[in-house]
Amino acid sequence: MKTLLIAILATLSAAPLGALYAADQPNAARPNFIVIFIDDLGFADIQPFSDRHPTPNLARMAEEGRTFTSFYSASSVCTPSRAGIMTGSYPARISMLFNETRDPLPHASVLWPGSRKGLNPDEITIAEVLRDRGFATACIGKWHLGDQPVFLPTRQGFDEFFGIPNGHDMGVKAAPFNLPPPMVENETVIEDLNPEDFGYLTKRFTEYAIAFIERHQENPFFIYLSHNMVHGPHAASPAFLDKTGKGLYADTVAEMDWSVGQILDRLVELGIDERTLVLFTSDNGGGLFPPRPGTKRRKPPYSSNAPYSGGKATPAEGGFRVPTIGWWPGTIEAGSSTDLMASTLDLLPTFAALTGDAFEPPVPIDGVDISCLFGTPLPTTSPRNTFAYYGYFDSEHQYRDEDAVLLHAVREGRWKYYPKPTRFLQAGTEELLVIERGALFDLKTDPGETFNFAGSHPDVIDRMRSLTQSYIEKLGDDGKPGSEVRPAGYVEEGKPLNFK
Repeated sequence: MKTLLIAILATLSAAPLGALYAADQPNAARPNFIVIFIDDLGFADIQPFSDRHPTPNLARMAEEGRTFTSFYSASSVCTPSRAGIMTGSYPARISMLFNETRDPLPHASVLWPGSRKGLNPDEITIAEVLRDRGFATACIGKWHLGDQPVFLPTRQGFDEFFGIPNGHDMGVKAAPFNLPPPMVENETVIEDLNPEDFGYLTKRFTEYAIAFIERHQENPFFIYLSHNMVHGPHAASPAFLDKTGKGLYADTVAEMDWSVGQILDRLVELGIDERTLVLFTSDNGGGLFPPRPGTKRRKPPYSSNAPYSGGKATPAEGGFRVPTIGWWPGTIEAGSSTDLMASTLDLLPTFAALTGDAFEPPVPIDGVDISCLFGTPLPTTSPRNTFAYYGYFDSEHQYRDEDAVLLHAVREGRWKYYPKPTRFLQAGTEELLVIERGALFDLKTDPGETFNFAGSHPDVIDRMRSLTQSYIEKLGDDGKPGSEVRPAGYVEEGKPLNFK
């Protein structure tokens, strides 16, 4: 009997994590999924990644869960990063790198109120996959994948939507409509938001998420909690405003941390924590922009991506590599950490696998099943070994050809290669790093990307050039169409939901 028990335990420990949740199990036996997606959070803005801002609830989450130190968002700006997490596809693959009006930088790649463009309804989203498997699904907070009815979350697999179709910063300054951002419930505008309302967004979204958990605690659910904070304009509720003594940004970080604690506590109180995977991450790094041409100074930094250089809207590690924590009591080893590569692109196939039935996409996607990274013990290698940094900057930070899809860098294992020049701020300094064409960096020894190894590793350069070319052939670059690119969605005429 003892020998048999040991054999059974060994078999279970070696089995894929998803195999423990067979598709024919009752719904209540399947894990719930909660993705907490923060906006513009810097890598070093929270514990346990630094002591810059005290975040006790996130520190507790890490103590009870696992930190991911090589976790990548699909993009370093808002709309494309959300397209990636929803579809498991690089935004270049699904034509979601740019808006349709080709606004001047820095807004060329984000959708604006009344945009004719949005995530193509033909794309299969993570919410659709899970809803088809019996999950209740909710999108709470910022959507930013199209504000026309056909593009709303309720048309993309979510049973419920409570939030803002675009960013809360896209209000009266968003010509030509010049309307305040609307708060939407499902597909109905329930109020127009004024700046004094912004401080209550984190609280309202948290309360809605907890109510959804309580309503669906007996059956599996998926919550995509996409907070508007800590994106500017920064705002906090009275309970947190001016309480940190470190400024308004720190206040928003503190309230975001409170939100995480509220959710974790409620899962424990309801006794469903051991069947709920909570993933905390960010849509891109914090904003660290060099001075504009013709100016000498930039805005004082309120965020930090240390030890990584660059930040939001750059192809640097500080733009794409985001602070990430996984929490799943009884499944994820408490207090663990991994530097194995993973991405928001991987969540769709991973969550599908964890329901007990792998997802077979009818069209190519870029996500891979990384469910092994949420189990114990950790593997020695990750299912993901490569990553492509698609964006819209060239070496002068100017948008170029209107059809350009720009592949700025590729990573394989420890190596990162830049097929075109760029620039970004060096970590922890005001110095501008000028990255030359063909630069090669060893992210294991030089995560700040300061030393170019191109001259001493010709074999690696050859391999990285080949990898770059494979991405270009499939996803395009510099106006060259990729063979596997799919169209975005469009309507004939766009207008904000609160336009009358």
